[in-house]
Amino acid sequence: MTAPKPFSINIPDEKLASIRARLEAYKWFPAPANEQGFAYGMSTPVMKDIQRYWLETYDWRAAEAELNRWPQFTAEVGGQTIHFVHVVGEAKGNRPRLITHGCPEASTNSGRSSGRWPFRPSTEERLRMRLTS
Repeated sequence: MTAPKPFSINIPDEKLASIRARLEAYKWFPAPANEQGFAYGMSTPVMKDIQRYWLETYDWRAAEAELNRWPQFTAEVGGQTIHFVHVVGEAKGNRPRLITHGCPEASTNSGRSSGRWPFRPSTEERLRMRLTS
């Protein structure tokens, strides 16, 4: 394993503009005349709602800032780059929690599934997160 390297998310504005342009330019296939929800695959109205949400509501920079509140790192393990969040808890006999994920939001959803992480960040960690957010 290589030494952990600090990591933060910082998607360039040009990349976000490119994604937005592709979302705006998407040419929709006509929905089947007898479309009944998901009978023929993904529902066209649902996909259009998702597109509208990404274009009109979703705030990538706010999501990026929320993700960057946590101390993140990468390290190479067995030839693969692993991304992880490192937070030290206050409980006696701290037990590490390893969350691996296949998509970027999986690690944040794991912490939010119960409304909070299953451990409380240390006082020092909470202070650091407040000062950097």
